[in-house]
Amino acid sequence: MAAFLQQIGKTKKEVKHLLVAHLVTIDGVITTSGTATIDPGRQKITVRRQHFVGVAHRYILFNKPVGVISANSDQSEPTIFSLLPADFSNLRFVGRLDKSAHGLMLLTDNGQLNYQIHQDRFHVSKKYLVETKEALEKNDVELFAAGLVIDESTRLAPAKLILLDQHHGLLEITEGKFHQVKKMFLSVGKKVVDLERIAIGPLDLPAKLAPGEFREINDAEFELLKKFFKS
Repeated sequence: MAAFLQQIGKTKKEVKHLLVAHLVTIDGVITTSGTATIDPGRQKITVRRQHFVGVAHRYILFNKPVGVISANSDQSEPTIFSLLPADFSNLRFVGRLDKSAHGLMLLTDNGQLNYQIHQDRFHVSKKYLVETKEALEKNDVELFAAGLVIDESTRLAPAKLILLDQHHGLLEITEGKFHQVKKMFLSVGKKVVDLERIAIGPLDLPAKLAPGEFREINDAEFELLKKFFKS
């Protein structure tokens, strides 16, 4: 928010005064936070009851295929950006997926939102369809719910595992540690052979979005995403 107010000509001193004096609103709601997440092209921002419009941020849903890495560039491996238009180069992905994993990725130039979703303390859920080599057991559900320990000493937050059949499960987590999902299943003696992310927060992987395809979010999805905007 503070950055936008400065873009429309307010000094740092004026920004502080406007916020403290309750003279700034986002969609009709007063904000006093300079770090509030906003989209000045999609939301109504008013300063002293005057409406200001900025450039809308971009939000892209991308179905990452197997075999590409989550990186901006790489000397030897194909990256997600090698499958996307050149003008997407200023976007950043929200939550990486391993080379062997596939499914939903969100790309955006809204840096504050990216930060919100990345931070474990905000508890943004991610859902995965998981296939394992070894058979899943009812006891695994209880272990995941209690909070697993990986990397010998890293205790994870409780996770929700639903068994779909002997070798397939639906996993919901609220963290994003390095190779976390695979390590979680290895900790209970199961090797992941296929991993697909199907949701990030309120955003689901669109049924008609094939691997390698992408699209802008629609208005309804933006309204869902706004729930994660920091006020």
